[in-house]
Amino acid sequence: MEAAKGLADFQQKAAAWRAMNPKPPVSDEVTKKRLLAEDAVQEKNFAAAGDYYRAGSTIDPTWAPGWYNAAVISAELKNYSAAANYMKHYLILLPDAPDAAVAKEKVLLWEAKAEQAGSK
Repeated sequence: MEAAKGLADFQQKAAAWRAMNPKPPVSDEVTKKRLLAEDAVQEKNFAAAGDYYRAGSTIDPTWAPGWYNAAVISAELKNYSAAANYMKHYLILLPDAPDAAVAKEKVLLWEAKAEQAGSK
């Protein structure tokens, strides 16, 4: 329930961001988190990479690539509930993204896997 309320609040903020033209640039702090995350992925430290992507998305909630990558890494770490939640943030920000259909399918899959894990 808490996640649903968080998504509803996020949806309002995202709508305001989508209406902005041009969009504000990504801050140096977010860029630093992205670089640290990419470095952690290279070193195969996926837990740290996920932490950096989430930190960047906390600093700038409109940073869509951060949400996307946090989702993918969370799924890789078998944290399917979080993965689905992060991907929903990505889809709220970029509903018309070229990969939106695939992202929606990932949400469905991860939610099902989270349910299965919870029922074991």
